[in-house]
Amino acid sequence: MDPAKYRKLEEYSSYLARTGEKFEKEGEKILAIREYLKLVDVLLLMADAAPNYPAWLQLSDRASAYQKKVKGLIAAASLETETTGPNEAKVSPVAPSSPIKSK
Repeated sequence: MDPAKYRKLEEYSSYLARTGEKFEKEGEKILAIREYLKLVDVLLLMADAAPNYPAWLQLSDRASAYQKKVKGLIAAASLETETTGPNEAKVSPVAPSSPIKSK
């Protein structure tokens, strides 16, 4: 992967992490899950293109950590739905994501 594309992926991963954290702080678990799942995919793409083993390991570990976070959020969201009932659960509109522009 050329360095410019890799930098774009780094920028996009930072954006997804910030957005996911923002949604999580606002209590929007479903939207945070969506952003974190995208982030895991981007981190794995970056790991695949990593220049060496330490870089690959760092990116793979970050992807694994976000997968664990997603599992926790899914559990919390399902508990929230069980507590409030399916018709009373907080539902948020889907926010648009920032697509990566390729050159």
